[in-house]
Amino acid sequence: MFTLEATEPILDDVVACVRQSHGVDFAGYRRGTLLRRLAFRMVRVGARSGAAYLRTLHEQPVEVARLVEHLTVKVSRFYRNAPTFDAVRRLLSDLPGGDTGAPLRLWSAGCGHGEEAYTLAMLLDDRPGEVWGSDIDAAALTIARQGTYATHAIAELPEALARRWLEPGQAATVRVRDALRARVRFVHHDLTAERAAPAASYHLVCCRNVLIYLTPPVQQRVLETLVHSLVPGGILCLGEAEWIPPSLSALTPVDHKRRIFRRAPSGDHAS
Repeated sequence: MFTLEATEPILDDVVACVRQSHGVDFAGYRRGTLLRRLAFRMVRVGARSGAAYLRTLHEQPVEVARLVEHLTVKVSRFYRNAPTFDAVRRLLSDLPGGDTGAPLRLWSAGCGHGEEAYTLAMLLDDRPGEVWGSDIDAAALTIARQGTYATHAIAELPEALARRWLEPGQAATVRVRDALRARVRFVHHDLTAERAAPAASYHLVCCRNVLIYLTPPVQQRVLETLVHSLVPGGILCLGEAEWIPPSLSALTPVDHKRRIFRRAPSGDHAS
């Protein structure tokens, strides 16, 4: 079994290899997380040393793709952590323009396989609007666009939403109905490297359980990007283990427990 110490010497070389071949930069991720996941992949391919694993990465592009998939976190379900989505559902009418019928724009940042993005689209109900889902993993985005999921992915989804927006698939799967898929746009975007959001003027942004894997300086930079992407009065949802630093004075808590914040209705960007 590999130890974290055994993977430490090659980590920077692995990060450089992934950046060069896939354009994905993990330099801003916490080293402990990267080391544990790297050790797992080394065991899976039977690499006896760091040098051997680096050779595998250079000789087998498929392993680079598998490593990227393993380094990015995609544990999700529809309506995951139901109380958070219950709160979001209640807040939609309080968003700027939400009570007038104006179109809303929502963003699932770090969307993985798309369950969260589709959940947000379900919550829009009959309101006009669109949802953007972004991730650094191209393979995950392909799965998201296909919109087919194992039935266990909907364990927390309210039955009424499942009946309206999903249809039975093959072999214990469900498929997102075309009407819902049409409201969600999936794009490649690297939160740690790009200072601008995929689009502007989002009314609500969900970026849950992403920041915990990043170093503090990168967390700060990502949070600034998220805040800048919100319209005044817009809502930011983080994971329940995440918080904002005092320097982000443009955000005020709406729900402490669920880590939901509102950008000031008027004022400057985050300082």
